[in-house]
Amino acid sequence: MNRQDTCTVFRTVTTLTPPYNTPTNAETTIGTYACHLSGKTGLFAQGQPNAIITTQFKLFLSAGVDIQNGDLILVNNTTKYIAQNVYCPLNKHTEVDLIIKGES
Repeated sequence: MNRQDTCTVFRTVTTLTPPYNTPTNAETTIGTYACHLSGKTGLFAQGQPNAIITTQFKLFLSAGVDIQNGDLILVNNTTKYIAQNVYCPLNKHTEVDLIIKGES
């Protein structure tokens, strides 16, 4: 598969700071990988009172990439997505669903 895009994966890590063990969130960079972003598919559903617009992409990466559900993915240094449904079919490559939801 031809992977012409690049993506950077970020993960939010919560640490406890003394003396009161207050949680602190820190964003860590997991790595930059070659990837391929598929064409988008969309869905428009009329809800009450607003319409819900869903845009979905699929991201393809090499097998063994460290991505988990909920990670933040920056594709081509322009658009940020949240990783959902990370899976590796037949251990050949990694597929990640990227979903954007909006209301109008």
